[in-house]
Amino acid sequence: MISDPLQTCITCKQPLPISEFCPSSKKCRNCRREYTKKYRESRPGARKEEHQKYYHKNKARIQTYTQTEHYRQLRNLWHKEYRTRPDVKERMTKNYKAFFLKVWKEAFVFFGPCACCGENELEFLSLDHINGNGAEERGRGISGIQILERLRREGWPEEAKKEYRLLCYNCNFTIGHYGYCPHHPERKYPYYYDKRNRGFTENV
Repeated sequence: MISDPLQTCITCKQPLPISEFCPSSKKCRNCRREYTKKYRESRPGARKEEHQKYYHKNKARIQTYTQTEHYRQLRNLWHKEYRTRPDVKERMTKNYKAFFLKVWKEAFVFFGPCACCGENELEFLSLDHINGNGAEERGRGISGIQILERLRREGWPEEAKKEYRLLCYNCNFTIGHYGYCPHHPERKYPYYYDKRNRGFTENV
């Protein structure tokens, strides 16, 4: 582990905890924030383009450095000290909730309301696996929001509607546990969760 957790900022010359620095950065967060603010005001839109040019020019060197033990120790220490700060945790929670809601709104536009009863309140909706392989994906640690995030990155492909849909919690629970939903009892689903045997059973 790194013996000295302090690092001196090259701008303000103050020795500060390493949690006040981004990994591989020599400027503290306050100085970096002020520099970025002035830079963006002086050259709007140019920062992203120059960052991309710098990365592609130095891609090999950057990738080599990020694989070193020194970088991993810096990154791990930063995550441990910085992300556990109360103000940071509160901000990250707030940002994630906003992102979570944004993803679900886009999913609703893409998939539509509950495919069984037509419920359109986001708070009542859940992601359903049409082919009944939800337990398999959950067993691999893949949650519903992770699936939606992946579909969002892929641009919401139409093929996803063959694997996933939105159901309200009532319809999703009933279909999973009884093999049908009272809204449409004529629709039979191939499997349901057998409470007695604690496993999925073929719906005959």
